[in-house]
Amino acid sequence: MIIVSINEKQYNVCSDWKDVTILHIEKGYALKEKLSESLKKFFYSADEFSFSKEQEVELIKFEKEWIEIFSNIPKNILNKTVLVNEEGDNITSLFKLCQKFMYEPQQNEIVINECIEFKGVKYYLPESVTSAKGIKKLFAKGTYEEYMESSALFDVFNEKGDLSKLSRLTAILFRPKIKVGYFWNKKEVIEEFDEEKVNQREELFKQLPMNDVWAAYFFFILSNWKLLSGLQISLKEANSLSKLEALANEL
Repeated sequence: MIIVSINEKQYNVCSDWKDVTILHIEKGYALKEKLSESLKKFFYSADEFSFSKEQEVELIKFEKEWIEIFSNIPKNILNKTVLVNEEGDNITSLFKLCQKFMYEPQQNEIVINECIEFKGVKYYLPESVTSAKGIKKLFAKGTYEEYMESSALFDVFNEKGDLSKLSRLTAILFRPKIKVGYFWNKKEVIEEFDEEKVNQREELFKQLPMNDVWAAYFFFILSNWKLLSGLQISLKEANSLSKLEALANEL
């Protein structure tokens, strides 16, 4: 969060993924959809761009509305803010403080914590298991059902940009621990996949900071990558073994 001063009064502008929630990003996505095709190219293309007067007006209007979503600066203050002042501060400079939310983060921007705490409750990602060969399997203790639903949600988000899928993906992957067993054998384990409890967390997690939501997203990407890497290693070993068997048969 960055503090800015306008007319001697201080306001907060969101500048980090931990400052915003899915609700913020949904509003931002809806606003982006209203952009003209030319301004979409301006934001998402590396090509040189020259503005017409109409496009300049549209751009400033969009920047003000974007700042309003990602700050506590009132609309009437934004409308009164001069475009350029003696210090060089203007609408565009305020917009740049929160412009990053127009795009998805890079993986190196997000720290994947195995445990997060939200509203006094700790939630955990599926436990990983390290194989005898030193390969860390991130989704090793996940069930087929939760993996398949996570995979479907992941695909829909990537294809259509439906943010509600991220909320549900996070609710599937981050789960609380519960106590099981009796007396001397009592221990804490991560709660098993439960559709009804996922539904409850899905609504709650719309208020979760986006850095934790993206952590679930990138955890799933890494899980798939490690799964494929492990499969490739297994296939290579199987291929090598077949060659050795063929050589042995020739002797």
